[in-house]
Amino acid sequence: MKEWEDEAIDEQEKRPISAKWFLSEARRICPDNAMIIDETITHMRLIHRYMAAPSHYIKSGYGCLGVGVGEAIGVKLAHPDRPVVLLIGDGAFNYNPVLAGLGLCQEYGLPIFIVVMNNGGYMGMKRAHDSLYPEGYAAGGEAYFGVDITPAPDYARLAAAFDAYGEKLERPEDIESALRRGLGQVEKGKAVVLDVIL
Repeated sequence: MKEWEDEAIDEQEKRPISAKWFLSEARRICPDNAMIIDETITHMRLIHRYMAAPSHYIKSGYGCLGVGVGEAIGVKLAHPDRPVVLLIGDGAFNYNPVLAGLGLCQEYGLPIFIVVMNNGGYMGMKRAHDSLYPEGYAAGGEAYFGVDITPAPDYARLAAAFDAYGEKLERPEDIESALRRGLGQVEKGKAVVLDVIL
């Protein structure tokens, strides 16, 4: 764990934000009783490393996408007294029924904290192209159709439509303050969408 912490510290000033540094800081700042829901592929191992803890971490389906928002809401219903933090890739976020989920949070007062781990595309898909078809058209020609999410949506702005709090995080020096603002909004009963540019 000390080695992992050192790796994160070595990347604390990287731009765009290093996933290692963000997750290391998130672990430090999130309350000890927070439930962590993971719907990522690219960052899954790092989330295991920095955020997973017995009886505080849920990853229900390895490799399936589109269920994280619903899972987070279900966990919040089961544990109304605990903060619920969903770590979700931007690709997975696009697979989810985000509008319906945020609407449900608004209607029933379910303050979940959604952290979009935004690397600008479906990187798990890109890796699969490279590993499964290393001699294929995509890998050889650098033409990964359907992998990039461009132009980049402003995910944080979705929150306002549902009386939730939204913020885009782009600078590593702002991680702590952004997480604390989000957690403060959760304590006030608002859902949060934090779009972390990695």
